[in-house]
Amino acid sequence: MNSPDAIVIGPGQSGLAAAHSLLARGLRPVVDFAVHTPTQHSAHRC
Repeated sequence: MNSPDAIVIGPGQSGLAAAHSLLARGLRPVVDFAVHTPTQHSAHRC
């Protein structure tokens, strides 16, 4: 798996807009968001 070019914290409106902008520039962002329990973690590649 390749490393992302950028990490966007939070999948809110601004975070998704930032990820979209990064994709439009040819970068590979990962959108990271918190889940409800402290032991869970999730990240989504765009």
